[in-house]
Amino acid sequence: MRITNSNKMGSVASAGLRTMLLGLVVLFTTGCGPDSTDGTPFTSYTLPTDLILGLRCEDAGVYRETCVLLDEENPYQNIPTGEFDENNPDEPIGKLELLEEIPPGPTGAKARFYLWATALARRSSGENQYYTARALHELWTAQVQIGIGDPLVRRQAVKAYRSVLDNYFGSVTFFGPFGFPEVFVSQQLNLLVGDHLHRQLATSDASSTPSFYPNGYSLLLPVTEENLMRNDSFEETSPGTDALDGDVACSRDWTCFNNAFTTSNLYQPGGNSVNPTALTDTQVLKQFGGDGGAFQEYPVTPHETYTASVYAMNWAGDEFNNLALLQLTFLDDLGVQVGEALEVFADTVGGENILLAPRSGLSPSDWTELSVQGTAPPDAVTARLLLLHIDIGGGGGSIFWDDASLEGLPVPSPLGALGEIGEWGYTYVPCGVDCPNDGVLSVNVF
Repeated sequence: MRITNSNKMGSVASAGLRTMLLGLVVLFTTGCGPDSTDGTPFTSYTLPTDLILGLRCEDAGVYRETCVLLDEENPYQNIPTGEFDENNPDEPIGKLELLEEIPPGPTGAKARFYLWATALARRSSGENQYYTARALHELWTAQVQIGIGDPLVRRQAVKAYRSVLDNYFGSVTFFGPFGFPEVFVSQQLNLLVGDHLHRQLATSDASSTPSFYPNGYSLLLPVTEENLMRNDSFEETSPGTDALDGDVACSRDWTCFNNAFTTSNLYQPGGNSVNPTALTDTQVLKQFGGDGGAFQEYPVTPHETYTASVYAMNWAGDEFNNLALLQLTFLDDLGVQVGEALEVFADTVGGENILLAPRSGLSPSDWTELSVQGTAPPDAVTARLLLLHIDIGGGGGSIFWDDASLEGLPVPSPLGALGEIGEWGYTYVPCGVDCPNDGVLSVNVF
């Protein structure tokens, strides 16, 4: 095989042109005659290298649907995609040989979908269905990496994975060879599907090495957003302490600095209330003086959206005269901030985002919500929610906080588990003129 590379790479979504040349022996040894089920003799074909997929029909790439064979963008529409034949292992042209000609990473993701979907349309097998789903999954991941994740591609990947469970639950695929003599190891497709649906796996095969997808394939199934904060309403203090006896430094699961204390509205020395009524339960976080602060950090998933919020009060019994800050930042694996800090300020004069007028603290309506939202950058590993009292000149008073929240998709468990796949709605939108083929890979056979 002789390969001539004339690829001038642009963006991932717009690759240049690469030409691959196969020797004469390939055409002559395929023995391909016209066959409506397996393609026709061919001399050349062109592979798409862009990331925009216009599906030919609603169930393209799913068992029983063969419309991919009518897709004009499908480079394998008229090319044999033969299966491996153990009785003829030297058969020169088949799907695995064609697979080797597809470039790794995002540039080849779309072509891999067409190859496996074409193989599935011509021969039903769990392996063909699984790798069709995986190619869609890879394509969607590549889209997400550059900020153009297409929900239809995501849904189609889930449908294709579900087809594996519905139609090929007991099927396997083989990996190898390993060792000498050569041994091939089987893996159950249903377990692989569970992994890909519920975990963000780093991949190591030739078509998708970790350098292309360092964080693994993007999560397909929407996980219910939840509050990731621990001790969000400050009801727990450090072991051996009790806010019923007065202010307690910091609060369990929080990291504090300077003047930050857990306080209880049940603490009433001499029968007098010295704290506002909590929004939830009985305890709140109190900050005052020179930059009193408290924060929590939690693992996050890159490219997902997170919302940080908290309720604040300027209690008339200890009137606040400074600045209060809610800040959300994302950090990399070294603890260095990536991206811009997302912030909302509050004061008592209306010069900031939120105005905190003095309140009696007797009603839940006396609490004011502060909220910020942001998307985790590609290299984000954790998010930090910070609550801060900023002294702007000895104004005195305290800021009170309750019900802190960081909502978003939690990082999947390292164990993962196969769960039920929910029903997905689907609206077919044909590619049309808005989806040009930005890049092509020309493969000439002669």
